[in-house]
Amino acid sequence: MGFPVRHPETLSHDLLALAFESSDDCIKMLSADGTLLLLNAGGAAAMGFEGPTVPVGQNWIEFWHGEEREAAREALAEAVNGRRSTLRGYLPTATGLPRWWESSLVSLPIAAGEPPRVLVISRDVTGRREAERAKRRSERLYGTLVEATSNIVWTRDLETGDCDSRGWTEFTGSLHDPASFEDWLEAIHPEDREEARRTSRAALRDGRALTIEYRLRSKVGGWRWVEDRSAPVTDDDGAAIAWVGVVTDVHNRRAAAQKLRDEGTKLRLALESASLGTWDVDLSTGRCGMSVEARSMLGLADEVAGCSFIDVLHPEDRDAVLERYHDNIAEEAGMTLTTFRIVRPDTGETRWITSRGRAVLDHEGRPVGRVGTFEDFTDRKQTRDTLRSTLRRYQALLDATSVIVWHSDAAQVSGDRQGWAEFTGISAPAVGDAWLDAIHPDDRARVKSRRDRACAAGESYLNEYRLCHIEGGHRWVRDDVVPLRSDDGPVDGWVGIISDIHERRTAEQALQASEERLRLASEVAGLGTYDVDLVTGHREWSPEFHDLIRVPRNVRPERRLFIDAVHIDDRGRLLDDRLLTEEVHGGLRVSTFRLRSDTGEVRWVEDRERLIFDGEGRPARRIGTMQDVTDRKRVEHELWLAAHADALTGLANRTLFQARVEEAVTRADRHRVEACVLIVDIDRFKEINDTMGHDAGDAVLLAIADRLRRCCPADATVARLGGDEFGVVMSSERDIAAPDVVGEDILSALRRPVMHGGREIECSGSVGWSAYPRHDGDAKALLKNSDVALYAAKKAGRNRVASFDAGMRDDFERRVTVLRSAKDALARDAVLPFYQPKVSLRTGRVVGFEALLRWRDPSGLRSPADLWEAFADPDLACRLGSRMLRCVVEDMRGWTERGVPFGHVALNAGAPELHRHGFADGVLQALAGAGLGTNCLEIEVTEGVLLDDATTAVTKALKHLDDAGVAIALDDFGTGYASLSHLRRFPVSWLKIDRSFVSNMETDNDSRAIIRAVIGLAHSLGLKAVAEGVETPSQMDFLADIGCDLAQGYLLAKPMASATLSTFLAGWKGLRGPGR
Repeated sequence: MGFPVRHPETLSHDLLALAFESSDDCIKMLSADGTLLLLNAGGAAAMGFEGPTVPVGQNWIEFWHGEEREAAREALAEAVNGRRSTLRGYLPTATGLPRWWESSLVSLPIAAGEPPRVLVISRDVTGRREAERAKRRSERLYGTLVEATSNIVWTRDLETGDCDSRGWTEFTGSLHDPASFEDWLEAIHPEDREEARRTSRAALRDGRALTIEYRLRSKVGGWRWVEDRSAPVTDDDGAAIAWVGVVTDVHNRRAAAQKLRDEGTKLRLALESASLGTWDVDLSTGRCGMSVEARSMLGLADEVAGCSFIDVLHPEDRDAVLERYHDNIAEEAGMTLTTFRIVRPDTGETRWITSRGRAVLDHEGRPVGRVGTFEDFTDRKQTRDTLRSTLRRYQALLDATSVIVWHSDAAQVSGDRQGWAEFTGISAPAVGDAWLDAIHPDDRARVKSRRDRACAAGESYLNEYRLCHIEGGHRWVRDDVVPLRSDDGPVDGWVGIISDIHERRTAEQALQASEERLRLASEVAGLGTYDVDLVTGHREWSPEFHDLIRVPRNVRPERRLFIDAVHIDDRGRLLDDRLLTEEVHGGLRVSTFRLRSDTGEVRWVEDRERLIFDGEGRPARRIGTMQDVTDRKRVEHELWLAAHADALTGLANRTLFQARVEEAVTRADRHRVEACVLIVDIDRFKEINDTMGHDAGDAVLLAIADRLRRCCPADATVARLGGDEFGVVMSSERDIAAPDVVGEDILSALRRPVMHGGREIECSGSVGWSAYPRHDGDAKALLKNSDVALYAAKKAGRNRVASFDAGMRDDFERRVTVLRSAKDALARDAVLPFYQPKVSLRTGRVVGFEALLRWRDPSGLRSPADLWEAFADPDLACRLGSRMLRCVVEDMRGWTERGVPFGHVALNAGAPELHRHGFADGVLQALAGAGLGTNCLEIEVTEGVLLDDATTAVTKALKHLDDAGVAIALDDFGTGYASLSHLRRFPVSWLKIDRSFVSNMETDNDSRAIIRAVIGLAHSLGLKAVAEGVETPSQMDFLADIGCDLAQGYLLAKPMASATLSTFLAGWKGLRGPGR
């Protein structure tokens, strides 16, 4: 708010007053003597006045001090006289804040007679003045910095292109500054010029700062490295308007850096050559640094996070190394050495490390750090350890194999003999040939002659002789001697090892005597003997040997005669004397081969042979015996067949088959082929045995074995694995289709009928196969996988080929589990029947029950669905069926004795039971044994049983039961493929409508139509119909309306234990429902 002296009357005055009050400048009105008449609100605030303290009425000139007051008086006078004036000066605010002001004074127009008035507009320029002062100071500092840090300062105006280069002449020696960028480039080293041009232009184009180093011409001659740092100067819009830069001489720095790099390279090369890594420790901070070589040596690569030197120390050495380190810290002089093991974290390898270190002292001689090196000496240590171990082994070898070790000069005149006195009891002679006196007189000349020849030739030699012994007499020894040669080749000494071979030579002599006795015995026993001189080729054969090879006794022995007598397939390895020598070296060689006479007679002989060596250890003779072993080989073959062949078919048995599988797998790994195993199972073979007798079964097995031999590859092995199961193992060239082709050929061969006793026996089979390594990399799984595939083929309907698939294994293992559970349930007597009632829809009476299999385990009562796979196994299916029959018969006998009106019981019978010989008789005998009539039992069969074999065992069994009065029901009718002819051919009394039709009848017109048709069909054939799975009243009403005879299902009652059946019947009230 202002403080007016008078009130304006006009609109212009109002506008002026509004502008006056809203301005931020300090606006004042003064009288001619400087009295403050008016001050706007913005001015009062700027000068620090608040409320009533505004100094209106005070003299404005008195506000100023010193020189500024006089200047204010002069400026006011100028304005009063009508001239515009300006005042700049320092005037603090009312609150004491320092302020600089810039004031403009002008005279206001006045009316006649009014006193003069002056308008003063003051503006606070304190901030601008301080900014100008800061700018000037910054420019001075910048100039000083440039002068201190650079040699050349340059600018370039982008609008005019003008260049200024202060210091250019002083540095380059040029008489004038460069007028353009190209002139500047001419002073740059030619090798650096293009790079400078390219990078400068790129920086100019992108408007970014640039730092570049290049060589610039020097006034003292040559070139000097400089660093050119430049940056753009931009306007308020950020556009570059000029460039400034400083050029600094960095030649000495570059030279020092290069020298430092060269020294570092030399040091690094030295460390690398010495396989050293460096380390340093700051004792004040504890910081530890290691070179790249040191970290690599310790296995502390970058990727080993959080791993330190202490972590890699071997656990057994860690405490000792840390203790030694703390001791070393106190050492102020000298080098310390520490040896320890590390465990590399990257490879886990244990390495031996040597650490050398010394103290780093400050100017007062106090240790402030330590520096040192690491060296990996693992390989050197291992070499030393290996050398020590080798020396120990060498010494042990000498101790174990020799009794005397000697060495002499080149002429064997002087030397020493370690162990000589201990063996001979005579002091070892130092010079001459006196040592020869200790040799047996018969051997002395030979030993000396052999020694002299070897010395003259400078070659190793061997002597065997008898040497006097401390205990009396002489002992045979072996003297192995080798020459010691100087670096330029001549012999300058000899070394010999004398070993005691007395027992060996004594044994050889005893052997010669024994051989003589053997010759005499051979004549008596009919053994043929021979003796071959390997040096001369001379042969001696005994008369018995001539007889064995069918050569007259008066014929001179020749190698050719013997070879001609050997069977051609066995000659190969007998033709090479060298091969025989290698085989029998150091022992007895026993070989068996065949002889073939001119008449074609083949006989087996066994040859036993030994090599005899001369005194120098070279093979000298080959002696041996040969005996006819034909009878023994025949017995061995018979025994082999008994162990490896099937007695009935002559095929390989399981033992031989397993061996051939292993051979095929080995061949597959070696030659990159496949090993294939096919398992063949004869379908319904048990029925053939049961219905036609075992002689017929044997005839089928023999015929099938012969067919398998014919249709399988020639190199395949065909085996009978047991019962009606056969196996084939073969190799194929990884042909995917080959096993399938062989499998189909086998099925085709098996489908042909077998004739026996004037009758045709129908046959078929199932084949499962797998290949290694195609189906499984585990060779041990080959047979198991084939069994799994066979199971899949049989499960799919038999009479087919199935190749192994990994998914089959789960199904097979599930089946194994189920079979195990079934066997366990039978063993625990845990299989029992539950009974579901069958109710007449006409009378509402319970007329009978169906026996449903249940079994108990620790988890509770289980349904037959959990044992479904067991019913596909013929043996288990029969055992489960027998168990159910026994239980049902016992329950019916108990109900009969107690007068329970159960009507009849329907019992399911599967194909394996009906195929079993004597099934029907077994059922009738069980009923008779319990005193039960045949009308109290009903047998239910599925359509699949009728389709399985409609002419043999099933037909006989069902007819036999029907004739005896046991009713037959066809279960699950409508879900299979039974035809009307089957209903006419088999003695069926009941048709059971499958529950799938009953459950859908309420929503599916087709299901209702099928049910009508089945009931109509049954009644037209004189049969009765039973509906299974009735669960709702509407289903029962519909069945009753269309004339269905019986119904069963959860609507009527769930299956129940035998103990509750009598209670259920007693409480049965008949059918209740709408209309009944």
